[in-house]
Amino acid sequence: MKKIIIFFGVILALGAKAQDNGYKSLFGNNFNVSGFGGPSMMLTNVSGEFAYMMGGGGAVLLNKTFFIGGYGYRLINRIEPNLNDVVFPQQIGGQYLQENSIDFDFGGIWTGIIIKGNKAIHPIVSCQFGWGNLSLNNDYANIDDPVFVINPIIEIEANITRFFRMSIGGNYRIVQDVNFGEYKNSDFSGAGLFFGFKFGWF
Repeated sequence: MKKIIIFFGVILALGAKAQDNGYKSLFGNNFNVSGFGGPSMMLTNVSGEFAYMMGGGGAVLLNKTFFIGGYGYRLINRIEPNLNDVVFPQQIGGQYLQENSIDFDFGGIWTGIIIKGNKAIHPIVSCQFGWGNLSLNNDYANIDDPVFVINPIIEIEANITRFFRMSIGGNYRIVQDVNFGEYKNSDFSGAGLFFGFKFGWF
């Protein structure tokens, strides 16, 4: 995980250097504050199964380059757990548990850099990090497990209009502190395909 974080830091530094020809100081005469927000989705895997995650985020945009804000995602499709891997009562209140499913949601801080955003097509490098929750639930009971998530993203973004942008890219979700039966961190970590839609002032 340390290598991934170091790699991400190098990418951000290179992106910042690429922006240097536009202005020299963050708080110079050209300092500009704007913002954006919108939905996004990820196609990935959770516990070895296909997973569709939907969410979104918003951020303050500084000098049309650096941004910082918040985000949130939730697992949309149903994923059945391997009950051999999760300690879960088989009978509660005289009722046998059925229709078990895994829920996974997370959110937190989103920060990154838009590289040459004035170009019709341009790259974005960002990182989402924060806390999430894994849960196994049904009509009778549930088990919750708090986790920490780091989600670096690299996107290619297109300027559709002055106030609307679309992007596609890849992400690698790193989940830590899993204490969910016999499941491991790697069962909820993995690569994904990322789609983003941004509305705002760029």
